[in-house]
Amino acid sequence: MKYYTDRKISSHNDLAEIIKKLHKEGVEFAFYFNAINLLRIFFDKKNDLYILKEAPKTQMHVNCKRVRAMERQAPIQQEKRLEKLKQHLAKKGIEYKEEERVKSTAKYDYYINMFSFSSQHSMRIYIKNTVVFKEKTGIFSTYGLGKDGATLPLF
Repeated sequence: MKYYTDRKISSHNDLAEIIKKLHKEGVEFAFYFNAINLLRIFFDKKNDLYILKEAPKTQMHVNCKRVRAMERQAPIQQEKRLEKLKQHLAKKGIEYKEEERVKSTAKYDYYINMFSFSSQHSMRIYIKNTVVFKEKTGIFSTYGLGKDGATLPLF
């Protein structure tokens, strides 16, 4: 992403409102939120919504990804959910393969309350920021989160 803007955020509601606005406008963007309440929004192209600065080249990058429900659960809950999945697959005649299971201890750094325009439901999106030292270009979701390990410059 070539351009960025910074926004000081006072609450999770402020964060959610900005992300909702960008999502609704259909703007391609990515973002990360840090511990000092700074929201840094990145764009590939200039737009009329914000005054943008050119993003500097850095050695450190951050991957912001959505943390799914199974990854947030305690191990006991994960095992119960896994048993239900195995039973469901067995009813459909599908064999469960243990090697395909991804074990994760992912926790989340923060969450945003969002509204889905397609399903008309509110939802909570949990987000994990991971600092990496190698840049990876890739795809970002309509909520501005990396889909395939895509990173943003960390400065």
